[in-house]
Amino acid sequence: MITVVVRGNSIYFYINKQYAGSVNDSTYKGGQVGVFVDARTTATDVAFNNAQVWKL
Repeated sequence: MITVVVRGNSIYFYINKQYAGSVNDSTYKGGQVGVFVDARTTATDVAFNNAQVWKL
């Protein structure tokens, strides 16, 4: 489970409900949600399910 919380300029990351880190970025005032996977050396299959987005 991956959770991303955005509040103002702060972006908080959680993996399996455990805090993983944060960054501050005032570059963007809005945008869209997306996911991206990159495998540089081998082919990779990825599946995403149960994606949810909330506006708090």
